[in-house]
Amino acid sequence: MDRAIFRTVCWFSLFDYPLTAFEIWKWLFEPDRPYTLEEVYEALASSEWLAQRMEQHDGFWWPIGRGTAKGAVVQRRERFVDAMRKYAKLRRALHYIRLFPSVQGVAAVNTLAWWNTRPDSDIDLLIIVRPGSIWLSRLFLVAPFALLKLRPADAEREDPFCFSFFTTTEALGFEHLQLGGGDPYLVYWSANVAPVLDRSGVWERFAHENRWVRARLPHAHEPRAVPPAAADTTPHAPGFAERFARRFQEQRFPEAIHALKNKDTRVVISDHMLKFHDNDRREEYRERWHELV
Repeated sequence: MDRAIFRTVCWFSLFDYPLTAFEIWKWLFEPDRPYTLEEVYEALASSEWLAQRMEQHDGFWWPIGRGTAKGAVVQRRERFVDAMRKYAKLRRALHYIRLFPSVQGVAAVNTLAWWNTRPDSDIDLLIIVRPGSIWLSRLFLVAPFALLKLRPADAEREDPFCFSFFTTTEALGFEHLQLGGGDPYLVYWSANVAPVLDRSGVWERFAHENRWVRARLPHAHEPRAVPPAAADTTPHAPGFAERFARRFQEQRFPEAIHALKNKDTRVVISDHMLKFHDNDRREEYRERWHELV
């Protein structure tokens, strides 16, 4: 278990995120067996091997040699306050997003899901829509934010909204998006989406379709529940409207998106999934993690 604890703390240190003992237990990566929280507390208190590699400040654990635990804790608290401000903006934006019955679920992802944002961080979202509506949904959701210059391309605006991941209720499983050779980033990403809108229990279905992460994170919880929104009872848009929305948007994709389209799992473009992660750093983080451990 000691090595699993160290690997877990090192992974989160890549994102300047010190962990409490409970968080170490919850996010313990690929332990040889499930452990109790008491066992993790005991290892942290008594393991000489861990004491040589980790330090603790104010209840948070941090790998020795990557700055000070105190500095990391101060920074995590500052980032938590920034994330609170971003969530307030997201809640206001939901008044518009929930107008579209095709939207079945919305979740904060990446650093916002971890409450670990910087002032220049985006408000990253995962949007789940009903089948046959992904292109129209993206068009109507993104357009006003683009017009108001609230998108990441408008660097001068604070807290831009990043709509870089849409999927339908028929494509909720993300196991096939993993990098070859292991993908801890996607494992943690999939396990820690932060729902803010749920129609018809879509996040429970999401957790079921991504139960593959439990083999690597046996102590992790399913995404927290949110109050259910009104069920979708409106008819589907005609097919020609969806086809027009696809052509209209594809013609305006940046060259970097066209260059990577469906070549691997960084950029996925289909009628079931739109994933625009052209600046995908998963492999870089994995290699840096291997160097630490």
